[in-house]
Amino acid sequence: MLLALAVPCFPQSLETLLSQGRAAFRAGQYPAAVSIYRQATTRADGPRKQAEEAGYMLGLSLLRAGEWDDSFDSFAAFASRFPDSRWKHRVSYWMAAASLKRGRPQDALTFLREAADAPAGDPYRAAALLLEGIAGEAAGDGGAAATAYRALLDGQAPKRLRAEAIYRLAGIEYHAGRFESARDLYGRIILESGSPFVREALFFLAESEMALANPGEAERRLRTLLSVYPDSPYRDRAALLLAEAAWRQGDDARALALLDAKLSAGRSQGSVLLLQADIRLSRREYAPATRGYQSALESLPEGTERSRAWYSLGISQLASGDPDSARQSFGKAAEGPPGDVAEHAAWQGALLFARAGRVREAARAFGELLARFPGSSRGEQATRILAELLEESGDMPAALARWNALVDGFGGSAAFAQYLFRRGAALLALGRTAPALDDFQTLLMTYPGSPWAAEASYRAGYLYTRRGEYPRALTFFRDAARTALQGDTVERSLLAAAICLFDMGSFDAAISAFQDLRGRAPRNVSEGRVVLYIGKALYRTGRLEPAARTLREATGFLAARGSDETADAGPDAWYWLAWSLFRLGRVVDSRDAFLTLASTWRNDPRRPEALLRAGLCETARGDNASALPILDRAIAAGRELPDAAVLEQAMYEKGWALSRAGRAAESAEAFDLLEREFPGGRLAPEAFFRLAEDAFQAGRFGDARGGFERVARHFPGSPLAPRALYWSAEAARRGGDPRGSLDLFWACLQGSPEPGLVLLALDGYRDAILAVDDAVTAKSYADRAGEARGLPAEALAALQLDYAMLLIASSAEDARAVIRAVQEQVPPEPIAGEASLLIGMCDAASADWSHAIAIFQSLERSRADGVGARALLQHAAALVATGLTAEAIDLYLAMPARFPDMKDFGAEAFFRAIQVARARGDPRRAAVIEQELRAHYPGSPWIDRQYP
Repeated sequence: MLLALAVPCFPQSLETLLSQGRAAFRAGQYPAAVSIYRQATTRADGPRKQAEEAGYMLGLSLLRAGEWDDSFDSFAAFASRFPDSRWKHRVSYWMAAASLKRGRPQDALTFLREAADAPAGDPYRAAALLLEGIAGEAAGDGGAAATAYRALLDGQAPKRLRAEAIYRLAGIEYHAGRFESARDLYGRIILESGSPFVREALFFLAESEMALANPGEAERRLRTLLSVYPDSPYRDRAALLLAEAAWRQGDDARALALLDAKLSAGRSQGSVLLLQADIRLSRREYAPATRGYQSALESLPEGTERSRAWYSLGISQLASGDPDSARQSFGKAAEGPPGDVAEHAAWQGALLFARAGRVREAARAFGELLARFPGSSRGEQATRILAELLEESGDMPAALARWNALVDGFGGSAAFAQYLFRRGAALLALGRTAPALDDFQTLLMTYPGSPWAAEASYRAGYLYTRRGEYPRALTFFRDAARTALQGDTVERSLLAAAICLFDMGSFDAAISAFQDLRGRAPRNVSEGRVVLYIGKALYRTGRLEPAARTLREATGFLAARGSDETADAGPDAWYWLAWSLFRLGRVVDSRDAFLTLASTWRNDPRRPEALLRAGLCETARGDNASALPILDRAIAAGRELPDAAVLEQAMYEKGWALSRAGRAAESAEAFDLLEREFPGGRLAPEAFFRLAEDAFQAGRFGDARGGFERVARHFPGSPLAPRALYWSAEAARRGGDPRGSLDLFWACLQGSPEPGLVLLALDGYRDAILAVDDAVTAKSYADRAGEARGLPAEALAALQLDYAMLLIASSAEDARAVIRAVQEQVPPEPIAGEASLLIGMCDAASADWSHAIAIFQSLERSRADGVGARALLQHAAALVATGLTAEAIDLYLAMPARFPDMKDFGAEAFFRAIQVARARGDPRRAAVIEQELRAHYPGSPWIDRQYP
């Protein structure tokens, strides 16, 4: 036959070559056919029809010879050469077949779309649908494959194609787990006579029945398979499945007997051992089951069945009370091929870690499960457990990520309200209060009846208290108490609502709320804490006696509760009890309460303050010696905790306690130390200022000046610095150094921001410059004022007028010019009145008495201040100068009535009246006036002044 089909060496006609090629092809001699058709395609002398046949059959012969790449290239060349060939749809089909053989199913699907355009009735149209399904399966698109198979079955197609389409469609349904549909399709194959797939369909029909929990029907099919088709490739599997069917029907003995028979045959030993172990496990014979799984694992190859053996071994070990071994077995099973077994094993292993309290390992296991099986049906449950484990391990950012995944991915879950709440709680724990509040409020609006609603309302209230929005918080706390299902939440919410009323300042309402809560006899809220708040509210409303009694009661409750309860509430109760007693004037009891707090709660932040207050209680009762060691303890506690404010205050109080105890040198050292440790503090300058004040009041002006200058120099940032500068100038002036005081008054004018202090400094400067009585010096300060920046306008004007006042005696006209310059600036009162007074004095110095008296009269009648009083004195002096001494005396004596608040000017006026009376030779009246001076102005320096 091979010789007959050999190609002759002499030239042959194209028809002869085609005839030989057809014979070789029909005989299955595809390599020979390829050689013949390849020779035929090189002939260019034949008609088109014969050329088409040669090219088409060359591609088909190459395909049948297994030359997939050459076949594809040959058909591609044919399609290019004969685009309108009658075989073009068939060429597309065979190119698809070649692509499929080359492992390119997507390319095959592209060519099959062209093949599907074949005319109706073309047999390749149905074949193309079948091949499209096969290509779809190869591409992993079972849905598209099933669509192609159903399209083929819905149309007219040859019986052999329909049979294969049904078989393949059944396989798709079977592997997709749609066993009922697969069973019906396999049953249809069996009913169709002559189908080449009956043998295989019987086995898969039996497996489908098993999957549908119909072991009796599965056994019937299996027995048919084993008796009718002894050559079935599934015979071993069928025998094993037959034993499983017996087991599923409750006949363990028969199942084990079938397995023993199969085991003796030595075939599928691992699978047999595995099923035997499964049966033992179902009978709760855990020890034999465990041994059986271990034996099976020695025979089973790597794959799904081996993974299942590891998994079942883990179940058996777990049931035997050996969780550690079970966890290792589940780990082995999880390492197997991806699928249900690996997923179940990973789940069980993770659960075992969690149940053993191995939080970090459990979290890692659940994380790996979710990463490896993202579409797992246990994904929601695993994510929730993982989030809880992460929270337990303290990894709140990672836990939040998992709660986010639950909220974002399981919106329809029955547990969605819980996920919202838990995410909000995680956000709150991380300090992200705004999104936490959003979650709690979303839960309350969307799931008002949820078991998590009350707790969400409580947390929302808490967040509003952190914002200081107590009225809004109160609403949430009350809602939580109203809707809570558990007593714990109800009691916590009622407590929070009462505290909220307290923080709002609604103390009477708070007292009522706390008393109502106490009346409930709560189990989860400390009665001591409730009583404590009642006492604090009574204290805030000024009801000190009941506050003290209630707070004393609270200290007893809290002491009985133990250290956990008293950690924060205990010292709080003692703190407010001590304050209540202090305000009641019971300083000894207050001292003892403060000392109890300090000695019992050494780490409480109020300990330094408590010691300080205890020391002040001792000073309040005049026992400075007892106060000093307590204040030393306060200083030590202020350094230890630390508390800078209390430390500074305690050092300050210690200095004064030493001073009151007569230990002046130690007091000075204490204040020096206070200055060194708190150079920018408030109390060191206050201490030195008070010391300087004491010296000033005692008439020790030198000491006072040094003390005030120290405050001004060492504490320039203190509010006392400007005042200290003024009083240092005043101390210098009163201490007999008016010239030295001038620079100090000038510095005060330049640096003081206080208008009242400026006026005092101007008055002091005037007294000092008048005492110096030096116009040149006065001019130097006036010139400085003109050049200075930031000096108040009234200060500049006042210094100019003070210079003019001293200038009047030597040059009234020059003084007048200075005064007019000031008046042109339109100064405010009293500077404007002062300028008018000085103009009058200039007129008097020039003996222009009528103008002078007119100015003085206008000022004394229109003003009630010092300018008016001085105008009266100047008016009286002008009367004396013009010889009207009697009228002058009367005017002097009118000073108290005109200016009753001007005591110094009143005393001076009486003194001047006595002078004039004596000058007139009227000693009797002078004596009477002197008696009135002494009676009306006792202690005035004018009383002891010598009369000329």
